[in-house]
Amino acid sequence: EFGLAGIALTSLMLPLGILLAIAAIVRRMKAGDAHPFDDTLYNVLDMCTFALLMIASIAAVTRRLDWHRRFTFGAAVCLVGPAISRWIFGPWFIAVPPLPPFTDMAPSLIADLFLVALLLHDRRTLGRVHRATWWP
Repeated sequence: EFGLAGIALTSLMLPLGILLAIAAIVRRMKAGDAHPFDDTLYNVLDMCTFALLMIASIAAVTRRLDWHRRFTFGAAVCLVGPAISRWIFGPWFIAVPPLPPFTDMAPSLIADLFLVALLLHDRRTLGRVHRATWWP
């Protein structure tokens, strides 16, 4: 079943993500990067938030399906920010001068637009914003 496969993948995300963040720092240090820790804080925070939301989602799956769906959606949004940063700020797209903290926070803020869409969906379908939507 997809749910069990999702739990298996979720359990691997945090440890593998942390290992990859460390490997990226080491790779940048070996390459002589002046700022090897750039993006690391936000990526680790996104991974930890993803893990917490997925734990809440798994806990709510049998009792509160509406909460489960919103927690899973919020967890997925946590993964979109780093993906956006690699796409927009990648060497093949546009050259963006580093403007900390904009270059660190901007991809996550762009990803948060998905949460705004969920808020609007709740207002349209429920007439109010669901309580679980405020958590992510």
